[in-house]
Amino acid sequence: MRKVHLIISLLSSLLLVSLNLFQISGLELDFKDLELLIFVLVTLNLVLMSTYRKDWSSLAYLFNLTFIVFLLSKPFVDLFGYQDALSINSLIISTFSEVKYNLILTYIAVSYSLINIGLIFLSDRVTFPIYDERIFNLSKRVIIISTPLVIYKYYLEIIYLINNGYLSLFTGGLRDVNYGNFIIANSHSIFIAGFFLLIASNPKLESSKWYLYLFLAVSLLDALKGARGLFVLPLLYYFWYVNAKKDTGISRNTKLKIIIVGFVLVISSQLAVDLRMKNSDYKVDIFESIATFFYQQGNSLNVVYFSELYRDELNSNNKSIPFVLEPVIFPYLYIYHKNELSQGQTDEAVAIRPNLNHRLTYMLNPRYYINGGGLGSSYIAELAVMNLIYVIIGSLLIPMGVILLVKGLKYRMVLFLSYYLIAHILFLPRASLIPNFWVLGKYCMFFLFLYYLSRFSFVNGKVKFKSH
Repeated sequence: MRKVHLIISLLSSLLLVSLNLFQISGLELDFKDLELLIFVLVTLNLVLMSTYRKDWSSLAYLFNLTFIVFLLSKPFVDLFGYQDALSINSLIISTFSEVKYNLILTYIAVSYSLINIGLIFLSDRVTFPIYDERIFNLSKRVIIISTPLVIYKYYLEIIYLINNGYLSLFTGGLRDVNYGNFIIANSHSIFIAGFFLLIASNPKLESSKWYLYLFLAVSLLDALKGARGLFVLPLLYYFWYVNAKKDTGISRNTKLKIIIVGFVLVISSQLAVDLRMKNSDYKVDIFESIATFFYQQGNSLNVVYFSELYRDELNSNNKSIPFVLEPVIFPYLYIYHKNELSQGQTDEAVAIRPNLNHRLTYMLNPRYYINGGGLGSSYIAELAVMNLIYVIIGSLLIPMGVILLVKGLKYRMVLFLSYYLIAHILFLPRASLIPNFWVLGKYCMFFLFLYYLSRFSFVNGKVKFKSH
């Protein structure tokens, strides 16, 4: 069935690329017809995938989930008549041009189709390195020691945000939090490194599950600062990890519980927002609330739209490297412009960083940017701001990267980095194509330090040096 899926996906991609070229040449389409076509192609892709990929915690399914939610939920909600996809109500209040809307929607569909061609070749079978008891013992100690410290750190930050406003998170305000000492200020990095090390030791699920739960709990506390993704991404990683470790995957009962809990959370969060925005006697429609929730998640579409709308201006103002490569040179920028970049979102920071999110937000509304606001980013916007050929190349590189990552998990350092890399892949619809090399470099240094520390400190799982 994979061959059938491959043939149909190739034909779908050719259709969408041709449609995109025709639009660039001046062809006008009815946006409702385009939404329907993309909905049919996405549904067909998922149906074909389900014939040979049985467990939905596969990376292929998880990527489809985040892609559809972040980039296609707005068009699909519009297709079923619940919201107007042409309406813009984030950052500015305006309306999409139908011509530009159709063009970016086709860019997105082309990318979706090409990525899923590559994912057909993705194997869900993962080879892990052998269990390392010394690494496991060190990771447990790092996690246990750092947990109360990181909880206290998040408590201080949440209290600061309550007192000074959520936007302080983006304007550099958290640098004013008084952590008390250097260790508490960096406890999150220590905790994360401990969890990564735990995964790198490749323990049995029975001996590591409580540490996984602890990581999810700390992630939830981190998400209370305002970003739901800080909890959702660890949860998605947990689904993938458990499935990769167990041949049987996640049980049906567990799946059902997850679906029910997720459904309740979606409804509850959106109902709370709707009730807060309306009068107390306003009757909230559950179906409308669900549609509104997904419509709002699809606001990443706005980034792609504005990037296409102001393509010439963005490119002419960017005298350095393309936006897509900014994460590669960020270590250089941070070292030589640390003072400016550590101040948060300022005029100086946006001038230094060739970052699409920063440049685009600042161009649309400088005051909004300086006050801590942002549109976010999307790898499609970074590629489309150049032209269609880069969308095609970038979209073909993504599944290649996913396949190489899965095959590379047999190496301990890759396994150590797996959470960061998989979370980045799943967040691609709202993130840059390339992960930040500054963060990646720090994690690699953490691994080398902790790996050799485990070799020095433990023999046969026991502490090497004891006091007598």
